[in-house]
Amino acid sequence: MIPDYIIFNNTTRAFGVRVSYNGSSRPNPFSETQLSLYIIDKNSLKLVLNNYSISRSGGEWDTNCAGEFEDRNSTFDIDKTQTNNYNNIIVKTTTVKSISTPTNDDCISKETTKKSTSKLIFNGKEYK
Repeated sequence: MIPDYIIFNNTTRAFGVRVSYNGSSRPNPFSETQLSLYIIDKNSLKLVLNNYSISRSGGEWDTNCAGEFEDRNSTFDIDKTQTNNYNNIIVKTTTVKSISTPTNDDCISKETTKKSTSKLIFNGKEYK
């Protein structure tokens, strides 16, 4: 889950803007949600994270059975460690890949799940 705001240090909070995209293709479905984070700096907004993909889903199939899909979802945790006076962001991502194949009169689907963790670190201007 991504909260409505994130506390970066004792005096700075960021707020997020989410943008979601959805494709309408039945054989090639696609959706993505991106998050941008802003802080208030000297009475103006400063972008500190630009269009970070927090979820993505897509694939290709024959509209009957055969196909491959991938779903990726990320959550943010605020790290206690700071870089350039801003807390690092721990990104936990779960990726589920599924492959469906027709077998006799059935459709068999196999899923694999992968979990990963990464960090976004503030370089003085933005999170990378």
